[in-house]
Amino acid sequence: MSSEDILQQLKETYLISLPNQLVEMESYILAMEDDNQYQENFEALYRKAHSLKGSGGTYGFTIITSICHQMEDYISDSLQEYNTAPPNAFDNIFKFIDILKDAHALLNNKDEDFKDIEERLRQLKGNVLPEEINGLLVGSTNNMYSQICMQVFKQANAHCTVIESGVGALQRLLHEHFDFVITSRENIDLNGLALIAAFKLNQKSNHKLKTILTTSNISSHPCKEIGPDFVVLKNKSFDINLLEVIEGIKKSR
Repeated sequence: MSSEDILQQLKETYLISLPNQLVEMESYILAMEDDNQYQENFEALYRKAHSLKGSGGTYGFTIITSICHQMEDYISDSLQEYNTAPPNAFDNIFKFIDILKDAHALLNNKDEDFKDIEERLRQLKGNVLPEEINGLLVGSTNNMYSQICMQVFKQANAHCTVIESGVGALQRLLHEHFDFVITSRENIDLNGLALIAAFKLNQKSNHKLKTILTTSNISSHPCKEIGPDFVVLKNKSFDINLLEVIEGIKKSR
């Protein structure tokens, strides 16, 4: 059996097992609703979303990865710091699972038209985070400037999603709604300028998204059509200038 055959078999097994895994997630939610071992079921729910996200990426099911990314973010934001969930939290997670079920049906039928799925995902994200501007930060959280960016997100009342991989960031930008993306030149597997250019040339979605490049060198950048909308220099005024850019994006929404 060739490596291609093995991969195809693994992909088929993943799709076959997905409905049962979604049923497991629903059981964790129902147990949490009943206050039955809340923390234990929260952790199981989060691990399942994380596992489905990773496996979906491994097998090339980027739509599954995108849905699970957002569900994972929402689970962490809405459930982690509570002994009981805030209003509507469980209903919202069930909505993510419903979108996963519909995405699974399309994949089973070898249908890759995910426009409706992506629009429902965008609307759900807008509903669960109605008062915030949504930003994607590309880079390691151990990096000093990434940590400053995360602090600026808080100051701007912006929701922060962090991803280290440039390729992973591009996949999310093509399938999920964000208001802006911040990237440095140096990323894992796809540098910042290439990420911005690839996104702008694709023109698939997020056409109003603003791109922000953080850099120590402003000397050379590509033409405006494929270059960043904003460049923020890494200097002593970095946090002030970045906050000004994000506030400007908020006002222009």
